[in-house]
Amino acid sequence: MSSSSLGPDAGGRDGSRVNRRSHGNRRSHAAAARASLQQRRAVTGQPLDERPADPSLTRQSLARSDRRVHASSASLNVDGLITTLIFTTTASVFPTDLWHDGFMELRRADGDDWERIWPIWHEVVATGETYPWGRDTSKERARELWMLPSPAEVWVATSGPEIVGTALLKPNQPGLGSHVANAGFMVAPSVMGHGVGRRLGEHIVARARALGYLGMQFNAVVATNERAIALWCSLGFSIIGTVPRAFRHPRHGLVGLHIMYRALN
Repeated sequence: MSSSSLGPDAGGRDGSRVNRRSHGNRRSHAAAARASLQQRRAVTGQPLDERPADPSLTRQSLARSDRRVHASSASLNVDGLITTLIFTTTASVFPTDLWHDGFMELRRADGDDWERIWPIWHEVVATGETYPWGRDTSKERARELWMLPSPAEVWVATSGPEIVGTALLKPNQPGLGSHVANAGFMVAPSVMGHGVGRRLGEHIVARARALGYLGMQFNAVVATNERAIALWCSLGFSIIGTVPRAFRHPRHGLVGLHIMYRALN
């Protein structure tokens, strides 16, 4: 997802001193979040969205973050992707509503979180590059689209006081199709490349399996969103179909939308 400036709804309309102070606080919180995530990279030696140069780094990073390694994970081929080992070891020990490793925390969102989710939602959607929702979607409408009631779950990734990413997990279809999950993910552009998206993805896949979903399907992955496609493929998803010329990209014109799927059982 590409970065863009926050629109008026995200930061206030009147240009008052209060709004300027709010922007300053948001920037300082974002800087603190980036610093925390950069510290995470220094500890592990690699950002979480890359392969480790040495497979032992994977085991070391897991030990440093105080996560218990499940016995079945010890037999894995550590020459594989880091995501394979991390997913296998953490999936079995995720708490129901909270996960943290000292640098980043994942937890269920509540209604009060929307004020901090909205700037991320707005900035991502306003680019017009990754989601089909209107680039001028209002704050109120965005909340209706994202903060869905049960059985949907909304999660946030936090680093210090700042929300740096969010995910929505829900049934892909109602009724007879509710055994397949669907999910959406948004990461603050200011912290892209620090492993937030990967950690959210791993967690939501594990959470969907724990809730009893038999598979997970993404209905509209923009074909030009190569970063997301690479991430989902590394987490076991495959492109099972493409709707041609289904998305009006602001820079590339008419592009395809991929349908991606992976089994969870």
